[in-house]
This record gives sequence, structure tokens and C-alpha cells, in this order.
Amino acid sequence: AADLACANMPVLNNTLVVIDNSGSMACPVAGSKHAKCNETGALFGFALAKRCNADLMEFGTQARMIPYRHSQTALDFAMNFEKNNKVGHGTDFKAIFGKLKHAYDRVVIFSDMQGWIGYHCPKDAFKAYRKRSGADPFIYSVDLAGYGSLQFPESKVATMAGFSEKMFDVMAMAETDPQALIKRIRAVEL
Repeated sequence: AADLACANMPVLNNTLVVIDNSGSMACPVAGSKHAKCNETGALFGFALAKRCNADLMEFGTQARMIPYRHSQTALDFAMNFEKNNKVGHGTDFKAIFGKLKHAYDRVVIFSDMQGWIGYHCPKDAFKAYRKRSGADPFIYSVDLAGYGSLQFPESKVATMAGFSEKMFDVMAMAETDPQALIKRIRAVEL
């Protein structure tokens, strides 16, 4: 069912999907007693990667690209994601941008946003990636734990807390008009 539902997701071409596999991602998703952040991030992240034919990355202390098969199911990927960790259990957001060379249009990060390595945001690593690649991507920061942490204080950043299938529609809207959500809310005000 999860794989069939992917057909309802927008196609976001030239996308990098990044899933946090650090130790803290074993915590429950915001508002849940059963689903873990790493499972939820892997499920939504893999589904998005398959739908968009996107590049897929795992990060923790380090980062690595994950080769995947389109025949693999999103649920299978999610259930095996944590135990297949090959990046360590720390959280270094700088590692995401450290080795990237491809100029992506957007980077979607599924994480609990609890970065600790270096004790500061990855702004310099992101800036270096932009200079090296010529990219100026949108960053979608999906805070699965709902802690309210912000790792990317940049202008083309959309931060979302929690998760829902509607987040993909929000991504498509935000790129068309950064004020789209505000306009939509104002249109329904009483």
C-alpha cells in the first residue's frame, strides 16, 4: 500500500533525499508511542526517493550515498534501515554537504534535528557545497521528533515538524511561492 501511494506524491526532479540514522533517531516520532523517527524517516524518505528517482543518502557521524532498487518496497527499506547503519551513531549535519558535487535543486532531510558534532549548524559546509557545485537548492528540514531545533538558518529553507503525506504538497507549493502557505491561511481567516 505504501508503494502504491507513492503515485500520489509530486515528482520533485533533481532531488537529494537524506535520512538521519544517528542513535537519537531511535526515539519515538513526535506524538507516537510506537513509531520511531528512523523508521518513519526511512519510510517517507525512501518513498520520495523512489517516486522522484532521487539520490538517497544516509547520515550520522559520516554520510554516504545509498544505492537502491526500485523493486524494493518502502516498508522493507524502513524496517531494515537502522540495522544497516554504515555511518556511525553521531549526528554531523556538515557530513551531508562535505562530499556532494552534484548541483541539486532541493535537499530533503528527514531527521530529529539533534546535531551535536561541532556544536554549530552546517552553514559553512552548505556554503562550500553551493560554491563547489554552483547549486542554490531549497532545503526541506523535516523535524520528526518535534523538538523545534533548526539546523539551517538560510533563506530557501522550509522547516516542517512532524510528518504527513501533505508535506510533499507543501514542498511543491513553497518552491512556487514562498508565501503560499501564509496566503492560504489568510484566505480562510474569519
